[in-house]
Amino acid sequence: MGFVGISKDDANEASAMAKYARYQYLFFGTGAIMVLVLLPLRMIRSIWRVTNKKSKV
Repeated sequence: MGFVGISKDDANEASAMAKYARYQYLFFGTGAIMVLVLLPLRMIRSIWRVTNKKSKV
C-alpha cells in the first residue's frame, strides 16, 4: 500500500504514473550529472580569467 490508494481497475493509471516518475528521475539525474561536470570547468575558467587579467581586480 502506497501513499495513493490505487484500485485494481486503475492498473493502467498506476503504470503510467510509474513510467512518468521514472522519466522525471532520469531527466533530473542526467541534468545533475551534466552540472557536476560543467560547473567545475566554469569555475576554473573564471579563476583563469581573473588571474591572467592585465589590470588586477
